[in-house]
Amino acid sequence: MTEKGEGGVRDFRKAFELYVDAALHGDTQSVFEVGRCYRYGIGIAEDHALAEIWLDRAEELGVYDPDDDEDNEIDTRDEA
Repeated sequence: MTEKGEGGVRDFRKAFELYVDAALHGDTQSVFEVGRCYRYGIGIAEDHALAEIWLDRAEELGVYDPDDDEDNEIDTRDEA
């Protein structure tokens, strides 16, 4: 996976692009991932308005529960 660097170098921008593509093609978990990326600025500039739109949709699809919202931010620091 591009975001976590499994199988290669972590590429947050590419991960974001892949999440958007998958979400637009019906992958419900990716809808949540796009919202998370917008919320925390992972691969894209933080945009809380867009994060809310995507996360609201993820909630409607049953893949996100804001009442059970653990810290879903991924560590974006370079590994030493």
